[in-house]
Amino acid sequence: MSERGAANEISVEIDDRVKQYLFWTAMWISAVTVVGIPLIPIIAIIYWVCYAPRYREFHTLELDGINVKSKRGVVFRSETNVPLERITDVSVHQGPLMRNFGVYKVSVESAGQTQVEGAATIIGVADPYDFRDAVLENVEMIKQRTGGDGSTAADAPAAASSNAQTELLTEIRDILKRIDTKS
Repeated sequence: MSERGAANEISVEIDDRVKQYLFWTAMWISAVTVVGIPLIPIIAIIYWVCYAPRYREFHTLELDGINVKSKRGVVFRSETNVPLERITDVSVHQGPLMRNFGVYKVSVESAGQTQVEGAATIIGVADPYDFRDAVLENVEMIKQRTGGDGSTAADAPAAASSNAQTELLTEIRDILKRIDTKS
């Protein structure tokens, strides 16, 4: 981990080895495509001059006590905030090529996420297991504070609405049964 402010604030550092990992991944993809083979020198120059020096600047993953914030993208940028109460898992991935370069991918997964990959995913986190443990520790603290089910007093109207919907569906089911027995 790079910085520790208050007990719940953490900002991870991106490992420099991610540059080589991403470079060789791009080279492999270019080499397996017939069109990409003549473009390898151009892709290599663009990568090392434009993309690689800016990767660490535009890829961040932070835990601020209530959210995990992810910023990524040199060309196409995206920013994701995942509230701790919505986090279901934090996974650390390392494929064979990543293992060769000592690079890890951290993926924060949340309830209700719509992406195929995690809600917040960053490649090249320097201390992935420390970050994962800190996030899961904060998630556990929030669950203990809210009674274990992740609900708070603000969720009470939603729970009441859910109960009303359940009662309505039960009543509709009973009416359909009566209609079915009369036919």
